[in-house]
Amino acid sequence: MRELTITHADREWQEAFIEFVPRVFPISFGRWTAYGGWDDTYRAFALADGERIVASASLARMDLVLHGKPVRGWQLGAVGTVPAYRRRGLQRSIMQRLLAQCPAEDLIFLFANDSVLEFYPRFGFQRRRESLFGAEHHAAPSGTPLRTLDASNADDRALLLRIAAEAQPITSLFGARDYGRTLLWYLCNFRGDHMRYVAEHDSIIVSTQVGDTLYVYDILTRAAFDLAGQLPRLIEAPIERLEFAFTPSRDWPSAEPTREYTESALFTRGPHQLPEIPFKYPTLAQT
Repeated sequence: MRELTITHADREWQEAFIEFVPRVFPISFGRWTAYGGWDDTYRAFALADGERIVASASLARMDLVLHGKPVRGWQLGAVGTVPAYRRRGLQRSIMQRLLAQCPAEDLIFLFANDSVLEFYPRFGFQRRRESLFGAEHHAAPSGTPLRTLDASNADDRALLLRIAAEAQPITSLFGARDYGRTLLWYLCNFRGDHMRYVAEHDSIIVSTQVGDTLYVYDILTRAAFDLAGQLPRLIEAPIERLEFAFTPSRDWPSAEPTREYTESALFTRGPHQLPEIPFKYPTLAQT
C-alpha cells in the first residue's frame, strides 16, 4: 500500500480521489474540485493499491467560535474504505497519520454515522449530543421571491465565497467562520436550489420547505436582519413552523430545542469544553 497526503496541488491524485469517493459514499467531489473548492485548507490522507485509492480520510482546517472566542479547529470528513479492503486496519493507519498533524491544543471534531460509533473513541474522541431548534410561526408567500444561487454561475460562486468570508458567525456558542468552500460543496451537491440571495442585506439564506414547515439551514450576513420579514419571499405555500439546523439565538431568540440531532453523531477531541446547554453546530459547516 502506498501512503498519500493529497493537497489541492496534486492534480493526478485529486482525480484518483474523485474516482474513489463514489465507491464508498453516494456523493461527488467532481464539480466542487473543478470550481476551486479544494484549497490549501483541505487535505486527504489516503492509501492506494497501485493507481487506485482504496481508503481515505480528509482533514479540513476550520476557524471556529466557541463560547464567543476564536478557536482553531480540524474537521475530519470523507472517512471511508472500499468494501473489498475493509477489516484490514487501513483506517487505523490513516487516523494515526492524520491525527499526528493536528496540534494537541486545537479542537478536532467529526460527524459520524451510526455504523462507526465505536470506532472513534479508540482515538480519544468523545461523543457530544446536539439539539435541533424550532418555533411556531405563521407566514404566507408574498413579494418578489429571492433569487436562487446557481453553482454553474461563476459570479454566484464568487458571491457565496465573499459573503461567507465577511459574515459573522451564525452562533457564538459553537460555530465557525469563513466556511464558504464547505458551503460551495453543498451548493454543488445537496443545496443547489436552496441558497437564496437577499440583495438589500447582501446576505444569503439557505432553506427548504416541506409541507407547512420551513427548514432554515444557514444565514450568512455581516449584520443580523429581520428574518421574519424575509420568510414570505422564501416560501411557496403558507407555513406554520420553523426548524433550525444551527443554534438560532441570534436570528430567532424564541426558538426552543425540540429534539436531539440524530442524522450524524458529533465527536470531539482536545482540551476544549463544549457548551452544556443545548446547541447545534451549523449543519452546512459540516464536512
